[in-house]
Amino acid sequence: MKDAKRIITLGILVAAVPFLGFPSSWKSVIFAVLGLAIAGLSYRILTRAQDGDAAREEQHESHTHRAVEHTEPIAAHE
Repeated sequence: MKDAKRIITLGILVAAVPFLGFPSSWKSVIFAVLGLAIAGLSYRILTRAQDGDAAREEQHESHTHRAVEHTEPIAAHE
């Protein structure tokens, strides 16, 4: 959640930079740094989400496998 808040803050900074009176050469550097920071944080969020999805899928498969192992076939009643 901290990363998402940082991305929002960086987005606000990107919106504010044109109005802060920096020279255009500085603006280019500032935008590049802010863009890289947003991209890095987004990548971190994406990899954490993928790791969480993989862990949940692995846990589900393990649980399903155990459930199948512990069930006994039902004998047909004549």
